[in-house]
Amino acid sequence: MSLIRLIPEPGAHIANELLRLNAVKFGAFELKAHRANPSLPKSPYYFDCRTDGHPKKPGPVSDLLVRDIALSMSRLVSDADVDAIDCLAAVPHGATPYADRLARALDDRVPVIRLAKRENADGTTTVHDVEGDVSALRGKGALLVEDVVTTAASSLEAITVLRRYGIRVRDVLAVVDRQQGGAQRLIEQNVRLRALFAFRQLVDHYHAAGQIDRMKYEECLAYHAANS
Repeated sequence: MSLIRLIPEPGAHIANELLRLNAVKFGAFELKAHRANPSLPKSPYYFDCRTDGHPKKPGPVSDLLVRDIALSMSRLVSDADVDAIDCLAAVPHGATPYADRLARALDDRVPVIRLAKRENADGTTTVHDVEGDVSALRGKGALLVEDVVTTAASSLEAITVLRRYGIRVRDVLAVVDRQQGGAQRLIEQNVRLRALFAFRQLVDHYHAAGQIDRMKYEECLAYHAANS
């Protein structure tokens, strides 16, 4: 087993706050996949990075933590080989506050494209269009912001919409990558995934910090290996 390490600051503060606010939880949880297959084993961990200002399902992440996350995202953008950013877009609705804060951290003049979701008959949602006139952004490069990436299905829907309007997307920036195939699916569309935290990085950190015990840690790793 590889050596586990604590996440260095300022990431450690954010990781600890995510746990304290129950944006990261450990227990036994049903996920979206259980709708189609209730017999699936429950997940021993759950990521919920929705903010307390979410328009439909308020989440646990405070505005103060959104600010800290956006600042860390801006540093990641500066340090990484990210394609030219002419505008930002966010997968609605969970990632919108992060994109708004990131735009302010980068440059107040960076526009944020609003994407629209539609409700499907089966209770799911699909990113299907943009809100407003984006004709001035045709040919420009957008950085797509996500909260949590699992299979990247929502990110790919958003990328398809943006490309339909002639807007380039080469990078997705997420708060958490669950490391369950999303990065590979994005690579197949010539898009790179950057994330503040990966699943393994977070559970390693919480175990090394004594915030989850060895039994829960190994349960998380086993579940992840079987479902990735």
